[in-house]
Amino acid sequence: MSNGEEVWVLVVDDDRDAGGNLAEILSEVGYSVDVALSGEQALQLVRERVYRVALVDLKMPDQDGVSLYESIKECRPETACILTTAFGRSARVEEGLSAGVWCVFAKPIDVGRLLAAVEHATQQPTTLIVDDDKDFCDNLSQMLRQRGYRVRHVQDEHLAAERIDTGEYERLVVDLRLKNGDGRKLIERARRIRPNSQILLVTGYAEELAEEGSRRLLNGGVVEIETKPLQIERFLQRHFPAMGTEQP
Repeated sequence: MSNGEEVWVLVVDDDRDAGGNLAEILSEVGYSVDVALSGEQALQLVRERVYRVALVDLKMPDQDGVSLYESIKECRPETACILTTAFGRSARVEEGLSAGVWCVFAKPIDVGRLLAAVEHATQQPTTLIVDDDKDFCDNLSQMLRQRGYRVRHVQDEHLAAERIDTGEYERLVVDLRLKNGDGRKLIERARRIRPNSQILLVTGYAEELAEEGSRRLLNGGVVEIETKPLQIERFLQRHFPAMGTEQP
């Protein structure tokens, strides 16, 4: 770890010794670590604390790692999940990667590569997507996770303002027009809270960009503007290049 920030990692493995060994290794390099021996225990911890990364065993008696990741994602979508498995590449592993698992490591784990992956995951900027179209948010979030990004999404201005105020988000993808809010206000707020944040404005109403308020906003330095419907492959390649994954 390169700075003094406290970064929490959750290790989930029904093998007490295996989980304890991983936790000890992570603690030695500076992470704060909790260990859960079951999916149920892991979810209880996730509800109480924000983890930057969760290391999750694929095969556990009460819940498999992919199902647990889906549950973690519902509660803490910005948590990056790394699966560990002694069973090699499988259809279930593929399902996990498609669902947004950060990467996968085969057991016995190459500790050096795992630590590098955890470091990479913790240093990735978290992207906040603000759009009142839930399907758009869900689909874009899924694609970004598959490309190795940490992401959270919200649908209204009030919730978005609360998330922006935490200062956790280095990237903001925001719709110009929200059903119960104004994306321009959120962009101005993000600039106040975190002036160096990267901001991407998306809109299905390009004509509104000519309004005085929008011109003033754009003169303040929105990174990019994209119009809907997005040309998704171009959008991803331009703004969110794939990070790559580790495979068993």
